[in-house]
Amino acid sequence: MDVEMFDDDLAATAADIVESALIANIHRVDLPPRDQAKAIQELVQIHGSQGEVARRLGKTPAWVSQRLALLELTPELQEQVETGELKVEPARRIGRLPREKQAGEARKAIAATKAPRQRRTLGAEEVSDASTVNAVNTPEDVSASGTAAASTVSAVNTSEAQNTERPPQNEADGQARRLP
Repeated sequence: MDVEMFDDDLAATAADIVESALIANIHRVDLPPRDQAKAIQELVQIHGSQGEVARRLGKTPAWVSQRLALLELTPELQEQVETGELKVEPARRIGRLPREKQAGEARKAIAATKAPRQRRTLGAEEVSDASTVNAVNTPEDVSASGTAAASTVSAVNTSEAQNTERPPQNEADGQARRLP
């Protein structure tokens, strides 16, 4: 009977070692996403729920669920995730879809990452007189189009602002007042 207790203790210790190794692997930066998902799946089998695994890992249940969704991808898509052709973020979303819809969504996700966004350039007809706001850093009364403006609203760094004089702060002696 003592032998069985010893074996039970050994089995419990072995399970603890496996669990510790799985948790350590999950936190590795260089662990491939599929291996991370498999380790999480093993922990769910050990602990019985995604919520308990999330608690033990210090993660949210949604985080655990997203990682497990990678295991629901078709083998071809799992391979594309491993090679980096299909990014992990869209793959987690795609893994929640029925398998017959996954390939089409994966093609869209791959195409979206390959096509960089293009900058839009404004043509001359799209540039308006509103490109100079409040006459900042412009010569006096001249707008962006070169025509005379009716007035300068906020004459900041304009020749109009530079030509104005400030009244003395202490009117009695014409000198600035010093604070004690």
